[in-house]
Amino acid sequence: MVWAPASRPESVNLLDDHSHFSLASVASVKAPDVLHTFHAAAESYGYPAKFLSDNAAVFSGAPRRVRVVLESELDRLGIESKHSSPQTCGKVERFHQTLKRANAVSSRVLWCPRGSSCT
Repeated sequence: MVWAPASRPESVNLLDDHSHFSLASVASVKAPDVLHTFHAAAESYGYPAKFLSDNAAVFSGAPRRVRVVLESELDRLGIESKHSSPQTCGKVERFHQTLKRANAVSSRVLWCPRGSSCT
């Protein structure tokens, strides 16, 4: 995925906490898309014992005193969830920085179709 330099894309990335392996990503922060991506990752890698996240609206309704769809689904599956872990947030932010750098390189080099004059 290549973004225009001025755009500010929002995405959700599911990472393994131990290896930092990217299990799944979706270029959306809408609850149905995030829930679908969570289940798709679980089909490939299995359900996690614990789900760590930041306090983004799609993960936690606590700041608004509501339950969001993902929280309800994690409860239904018996998966413990924890929000706002500074260490987890740092890992995710580092991953996002890596994606931004990779995107900057790919938009200049890797995504240039043969026969075109990319600058």
